[in-house]
Amino acid sequence: MTNGTTKTDAAIATPDYSAEGYSQVAGQTLVTKPGVTSYKVQYTTQAQTITVNYAGTGLPTDQIPAVQTQSVKIGDTYSLVSPTITGYTPDQAIITGVYQNKGQTNFTVTYAPIDVTVTIQHTGLDSTTASTDKPQTVTGKYGTNFSVAAADIPGYTAAQATVSGTYSADPTANMYIVKYTGKPATVKINYTGANSATPQSVTLTGVVGGTYSQVSPTVTDYTPDQATVANMFTAANAATDTTTNKPITVTYTLNSSLLSYTIVPVDINQNPITGVTGISTVTGHAKAGATVDTPDYTSLGYVTKEPNVTILTTNNQSFKVVYQKQITYMLQAVDTSNQPITTVPLFPETGYVGTTATAPTIAGYNAVSSTYTVPQTATTNADPLKIQYTLKDVTVTLVPVDSNGNTIAGLTDLTVTQVGGTTVDESKLTPQTGYTFKAPTTIAVPISDTGISVKVPYLKDATLGLSGSDTRTYSNSAQAIDSTKYTVTLPDGSNYALKANDVELTSATPTAKDAGTYQVQLTASGEAAIKAALAQNYAVSFDTSKTGSLTISPKALTTAAANTALVPANTTDSAQNPQLATSIVVQGGTKVYDNKPATDASTFKVLGPSQYTDFTIPTLDASDFDTTAISQDAGSYQVTLNQTGLQALKDANKNYSFDATDVQNGLFVIAPETVTATVQVLLKHTMVTVRLTQRAMRSPYRRVKK
Repeated sequence: MTNGTTKTDAAIATPDYSAEGYSQVAGQTLVTKPGVTSYKVQYTTQAQTITVNYAGTGLPTDQIPAVQTQSVKIGDTYSLVSPTITGYTPDQAIITGVYQNKGQTNFTVTYAPIDVTVTIQHTGLDSTTASTDKPQTVTGKYGTNFSVAAADIPGYTAAQATVSGTYSADPTANMYIVKYTGKPATVKINYTGANSATPQSVTLTGVVGGTYSQVSPTVTDYTPDQATVANMFTAANAATDTTTNKPITVTYTLNSSLLSYTIVPVDINQNPITGVTGISTVTGHAKAGATVDTPDYTSLGYVTKEPNVTILTTNNQSFKVVYQKQITYMLQAVDTSNQPITTVPLFPETGYVGTTATAPTIAGYNAVSSTYTVPQTATTNADPLKIQYTLKDVTVTLVPVDSNGNTIAGLTDLTVTQVGGTTVDESKLTPQTGYTFKAPTTIAVPISDTGISVKVPYLKDATLGLSGSDTRTYSNSAQAIDSTKYTVTLPDGSNYALKANDVELTSATPTAKDAGTYQVQLTASGEAAIKAALAQNYAVSFDTSKTGSLTISPKALTTAAANTALVPANTTDSAQNPQLATSIVVQGGTKVYDNKPATDASTFKVLGPSQYTDFTIPTLDASDFDTTAISQDAGSYQVTLNQTGLQALKDANKNYSFDATDVQNGLFVIAPETVTATVQVLLKHTMVTVRLTQRAMRSPYRRVKK
């Protein structure tokens, strides 16, 4: 309901309810009338279309249902049933409801394939296997494909490896059958209980699911527990191992009136005789009290003192019958590692098999076991019976003798006990004071039952050393060693004449050149030569602390000639005294008189002896020179090295000896200064100019007379 105000005879605008689902009935015009305030307008509901679309996963296009529609108005009930499609299920079976204004008008129904189960049956199985066999099942979506491996049934082979198809909506179409055929099968029948008369085993063949039947063989005096073995081949019979495919055992039982017995051939130690062809355990049966002959093995070399045995009243009796065989066999002596002792030949022996024999005696050896058992069979050189032996201990007496074989007085005999076949271990011998074994000293210990005495040469121990000395003067070249200056005193007091190659400087100073003392030692060849010279009677060693010496004294410089102001060494230029052959020279210097000590030279050139080219002049400074004699007056003054400078020269030239007397001083010359002065003297009307020298200027002033 709406309201409003307007003039009379004016058209009334009707409300628009289209948004609410209503439309005004056509042909209605409203005009205001005097006194009328309420007007009615007719409306009708709008018509709508309900639309249902269909879709589906995997649904073929040609099976998708056509779109369904239904025209409704507000308040109308609609109902659209989803079409049925084989193999598919709609997510909504029916679209239904009461239409409301602006209600849902478009719907979609989705179809999905139904779940289908395929069953696979197995045929051709035996009843036992079939009773436990279960069909295979597989579930999938309608219309999709499947592929399943045929079940692996023990003992059977499937006619097809896989079963394939399409899931169907027809239950009959979802049933499959796989035919199976039995695999080859075997059944083994073992027979037991009839001793030597026991039948051989039998193996029956067939296929799984088939049947077998086997009549048990007839054995005299015995009855089988199964007269006939019959059954069906099972899956277990298809296996090749006896754990799964277990054999069938048929047991024979001796008839009740008979007793079983066994005759066992044994040696004298009651051990069964084995490994001999033709000799074996004998079984049989007889009535109680019967006498049974024992086997005759004389053709095999075996005899017995029991020709027969008597059957007792107990069943399963066992008789041990002693048989002995005499054989000839070969023995071989071996060590404890079973390696042949090559110095002992093989030797034959004769005895009864299994008896105990005494091991042969071999000089120098002890048998590990004093007895052995005679073997069961004869042995040959190729395969002898091995008897283990160990070497005996042998005492060796060592008698010390000199190189001529004479017994050395004061030395005691030494004894050592060792296994034969070895060499004397000298490290275990007590040393003989002052003596040494003479090489070679390998002493063999014999393989023997008795000890031996051996003369062993000894050398008297002698420790030698080098002595002697030599003194040389430095010459600026390597000094050769004079072997005649050194000696080695031999054990008899004489001196060994050394050769040039017998002595050398020690490795610390391989060359003797500079001034100093050097150690002289024997060379390796020198020591070897001395050892060789005394090898017949002495074991020589050397005291390396005893060495000779080579002293190189510094070269002495000579006293330098005087260099004075009155008698300069260089009369032409007294400041430049020349280099001397074997003395040191300090050259002087010059300056012109200026009465300034600061301009005096503080360092001077020093010249080494010209004859000694390796003489070194170090860097010197003012502190190394003595300039105390310099005065500031014109003249020549001596300059020389002071004690510091002299020591610096000595430190730089240790291969030379010198002192201040070996140093020629230099002359520092202060030359007079030339000065020109002008003096004007008035002599009446004449001016006289007098030029005075510097020396004249220092003279007392004198007036010039007219």
